[in-house]
Amino acid sequence: MSDDPPLIAMSLWEKEYTHALIDETGEFTVNIPSSKLLKQVWLAGTRSGSKMDKAKLLKVSFTTSSTIKVPGIEKCIGTLECRVKDRMKFGEQILYVAEVKRACAEEGLFKKGV
Repeated sequence: MSDDPPLIAMSLWEKEYTHALIDETGEFTVNIPSSKLLKQVWLAGTRSGSKMDKAKLLKVSFTTSSTIKVPGIEKCIGTLECRVKDRMKFGEQILYVAEVKRACAEEGLFKKGV
């Protein structure tokens, strides 16, 4: 959405478990997996964390974030640490606008300005 300050937007269905967690903490991470995690990505998108421990099911671990309290997912090639700045409801969707507090990626994957 913006480079200065760095902002992103994300929309979630209001009944998603993730939506409740973001509203509770005001923070979230965007984790960018490699193709090695394709099976876990598919499983994560087809299960609800409100009914099971998805981390245990998917055999993923978490990593401590540097600028926010919520963790990121280990073995991802990139992570955005985000803090919610605004929240708007559109029908049954919640649109979050968040400031990217930290962005990191595996060495050599991205170049500044690209």
